[in-house]
Amino acid sequence: CLTGSSSTGSSSGLCGSYVGATVSSIAGNGNVVYSVVKIKPEHLSNPSSYTLAPTDSDNTMTTSTACAFDQMASAAKAAGVSIKINSGFRTIARQEYFWNCYQTKKCNNGNLAAKPGSSNHGKGIALDLNTDCGKQAGAKPSCGGSTVYQWLYNNAHKYGFIRTVQTEPWHWEFRGVGAERSSFS
Repeated sequence: CLTGSSSTGSSSGLCGSYVGATVSSIAGNGNVVYSVVKIKPEHLSNPSSYTLAPTDSDNTMTTSTACAFDQMASAAKAAGVSIKINSGFRTIARQEYFWNCYQTKKCNNGNLAAKPGSSNHGKGIALDLNTDCGKQAGAKPSCGGSTVYQWLYNNAHKYGFIRTVQTEPWHWEFRGVGAERSSFS
C-alpha cells in the first residue's frame, strides 16, 4: 500500500477493495513476470471486459498499482468523481496489436502506441483513464470540461500517478508516492 496509508494491506501487497483478490502471474516486457490482479468491474469503463482473458483485454494491473489506484479512486469517489480504467496491464501480444494499429492506421483510431516491449503498460505501471479529453496537440491539455481530468490533475500525484505522454491526457502511470506532476500536465 501507499506509504503513510492508514489502510491495512495483505501479504500479497494488496489493500482496500483488492484485499483477497486472486493474484496471477503474467509475462510483460522482456518476458518479466508480474503479479497482477483483475481490475474490479466497478473500476472498468467496460465492466464486461472483466470476464475476458488478459490476452484479450487489458483488464489487469500489478498488485502495487491496484492498491494505489483503489485508494485514489476511493478518494475521487468521496469527492463525487468517478475514475474508470479503459486499459491496464498489456501482454506483448496486446501491445503488438496496438502497435500494428498505429502503424497501419486501420484500427484503434490509429492512436499512438509504443513498440512492443517498450510500453509502460507492459510493465504494469500505466493506466488509461476516462478523462474524456481526446488527443492533444498543445503543450497543455484542453480538458476544462472534464471533472475526472481536473481531479486527477489536482490529486493523482498524491497517490503516485503522473501523466507521462503529452498527447494523451488519459495515460497515467504509477510512479510511487512523492512523484511530481509532469510539466505538461
